[in-house]
Amino acid sequence: FEKEDGLLDLDWDTALSAADLSAMSLDYLNNYVLRTPEIAREENGNVEEQLVPKEAKPFFNLKRFKVSTKMAIPDGQGFHCIIATQGSGKLSGDFGDVPIKRGQSLFIPTCLSGYDLVSEGSGILEVVYCYPPEI
Repeated sequence: FEKEDGLLDLDWDTALSAADLSAMSLDYLNNYVLRTPEIAREENGNVEEQLVPKEAKPFFNLKRFKVSTKMAIPDGQGFHCIIATQGSGKLSGDFGDVPIKRGQSLFIPTCLSGYDLVSEGSGILEVVYCYPPEI
């Protein structure tokens, strides 16, 4: 790809005119952009957090799981990517066990049945789930 391929056949002035370069208010930054994750589910001391607002779901979705023991992940989540940001553990289901540790990513196919996200070791397993748009 060349630099101009990112312009989608627009000239530079037209492409740049679509960007909003105005400053965001401190209130907007603190209460919308730098939001506190919402707890979506708690299970035996393990936590599922919603990281982006519902308005983002037509574009993408992010969740974070903080697991100290084991947390059930239901099926029907669609194709998505998971990224371990802390600790080590495994995905455990009817497919067997798949290890994951900090710095590793896994792609989860739509057809995968529900599984458990299991922390192994003394610390918390923290995993970010990246979902495509909800249509």
